[in-house]
Amino acid sequence: MESCEQFVQIHAPGQAIQGKSFGPMRRALVFAGGGAEFGVVERNGYSGFSVPDEDEATTRAARIHLQAFLARRREFDSVEQGLAHTEALVDAAVADLGQHRACDLWLKAERAFWLRRCHSGRVQKSRQDAAGIGWANIDHHTYDSSRQHYRATIRILEKLGYELREMLYAGELAGWGSQVLEQPVIGSTIFADVDLAPEELTIDFAHDPLPELPRHRRAGLLSVLLGESILEAGLNHVAALYDQRALRSQLGAEGHEMMPPFSDMPHLYQELTTGDWGAVDPKRVDALEATGHIGADEAEKLRLEGSIVTHLENIERNDGFKGFNREGIDSVLRKLDPRAYHGAREGIDA
Repeated sequence: MESCEQFVQIHAPGQAIQGKSFGPMRRALVFAGGGAEFGVVERNGYSGFSVPDEDEATTRAARIHLQAFLARRREFDSVEQGLAHTEALVDAAVADLGQHRACDLWLKAERAFWLRRCHSGRVQKSRQDAAGIGWANIDHHTYDSSRQHYRATIRILEKLGYELREMLYAGELAGWGSQVLEQPVIGSTIFADVDLAPEELTIDFAHDPLPELPRHRRAGLLSVLLGESILEAGLNHVAALYDQRALRSQLGAEGHEMMPPFSDMPHLYQELTTGDWGAVDPKRVDALEATGHIGADEAEKLRLEGSIVTHLENIERNDGFKGFNREGIDSVLRKLDPRAYHGAREGIDA
C-alpha cells in the first residue's frame, strides 16, 4: 500500500502497525485465521522484509527532503539554473538518505505536482484513497525533455538510482524516441521522451550531446511551450495498472473521457484520458512562431485556447508482460502534438 496507516484505518481499525511513521517500511497483519494470514506492507525506498530500526535523525531528514522536493522552485530565468537547483536538491537528499529513499520521496513530490493540474488524476486518487491503497498501482511516469537538456535530465534520474533499461524509437516519421529507465530497488519505471533523428539510434543518446534539429517534434515542442517536464511542466502523464474496462466505466461516470486505446491486445491495454488543458505563456508561443516551429494559425489557437498539459493513463497488463507497444505509443503521441490536436497538421510529418 502507499500508506499502511491509511489501509488499516479503513479496513482494520485498531490493528497494530509495525514500523515508525514515515519510516522506510511499515507493515500490519490485517487478518489471521483458518490457516491463512493477510497483511499489508508500505515501502518507502526499502526492499527488505524486516522492519528496519531507523534513527530519528534519518526520519527527520526524510521529512525535510520531502518538503524540499514538494516546495522546490520550478521556474527560473534559465533552464540551466533550474536544473542546477534541482540537481543540488537531489544530491543533498541522496547524501543524507541514499538513492532509493531519495527516489521514493522524489516520486511522491512529482506526483503531487502532477495532481495539481490533472483533474482525472485527482478523482482517481480520491477513489483509491477511499479503498486504502493510494498510488500502490503505478506502472510508470513520463517526462518530456528538450534535446539541449536531455543529458541533465537523465543525469538527475540516474543519481536517484535509475538505470537505462531499453530504448524505444517510433520511426523516422514520428521523430521521437524514449529512454526507458528503471529503478530496480523500488521497481519504478520512467519514460524519458525526446526528439530523435534516425541516425541517432546508434549513439548513446541518453548521454551524448544532441544538437538542435531544424524543426521541433512533439517532445521538443512541448518543452518550449510548457517548459521541461522535470521543471515547470511537470510529468506528462502517470500510468497506473487497472482492470481497464472497469476504470474506463468508472471514470466515464465521473465525466472523464478516454482517447481511443493505443494498445489493445490480450497482454497489454493502454489508453489516456482526453487530457487536462491549461493556459500557455504567450511569450513562449511567440518564440515558437518566430523560429518557424509553428504557423501563425497554430500560434493564435495556442494563445487563445491553451494546450493539453497532462493525462492519466489506464493500463492493463496480463501474462507477465513488462514491455510496451512502440507503434501504439507513436500513434497516440503524434495526436498529442499541439499542432495536431489544434487541427493544423501542416508540416507535422515533415
